[in-house]
Amino acid sequence: MDLHSEPRRPPGDGAFVALGLGSNVGDRRRWLERAAAWLTATGVVEITGRSRFYETEPVEAAPQPWYLNQVLSLRTRLSPDALLALAQRAEESLGRRRNGHHGPRTLDVDLLCYGSCVRWTPRLRLPHPALSRRRCLLVPLAELGATWRHPVLRLTPAELLAVCFDPGRVFPLRDRLSPCPSTTAAACTPGACLPERNKEKRVPSPPGHVRGR
Repeated sequence: MDLHSEPRRPPGDGAFVALGLGSNVGDRRRWLERAAAWLTATGVVEITGRSRFYETEPVEAAPQPWYLNQVLSLRTRLSPDALLALAQRAEESLGRRRNGHHGPRTLDVDLLCYGSCVRWTPRLRLPHPALSRRRCLLVPLAELGATWRHPVLRLTPAELLAVCFDPGRVFPLRDRLSPCPSTTAAACTPGACLPERNKEKRVPSPPGHVRGR
C-alpha cells in the first residue's frame, strides 16, 4: 500500500486520534522512542501529543516483565484502515518480536481511537476493544484526550478509569519503586487507584470483545 496515495479523509473535523505504544523486552523506552520517530519520518502523521511513560503490570498472562506504555495523539489525513496499516508497518519495520498472543514483545503499536469512529470488522475494531478495560491504556490516554468520549460507552478516559476493574498496577516511569497508595487519592496517578465509592459500578465492554491484552 502506498500511504501517500491512500484516499484521505478531510482534516479539521476535530477527530482525536491516538496510538498506544508498548514494550516489555529489551530497552523498552528505546523501542517506544524508535516507533515515534519512525511514524514521524513517514510524513503522513504528525504527533501532536505524547503522554508520560508508564510502567504497567502484565495481566491475564503468564509471569513476564512489566511493560512500558505510552500514548501518542496524532493529526493525520489517513483513513482509519490506512492508519492501522501504518501502525502494523511500524512494528514490522522495527523488527517486532513476540512470544505467543499474550507473551512478551519488543513493540506494540495499537490504534486506540479515531474520533467518534466505530468499526467492528475482522481487520479493524474501533475503539480498541481493550481500551475500556485496561488502565495501561486509559491512564496515558487521559493525559491527552481528556474531553474525548468513547463513542459506544459515551464516557471520557477519566470516567472509564473510575469504573475500571483492571487489577494491573500503573506507575509513571520515575515512580516505579513507589507503590501507589490506594488511600491517598492526591498521591495517585490520575485514575490509577479505584475509588471505594466506584467499586459497585461496571462498564460493559463492546459486544463481542475478546479478553486479553
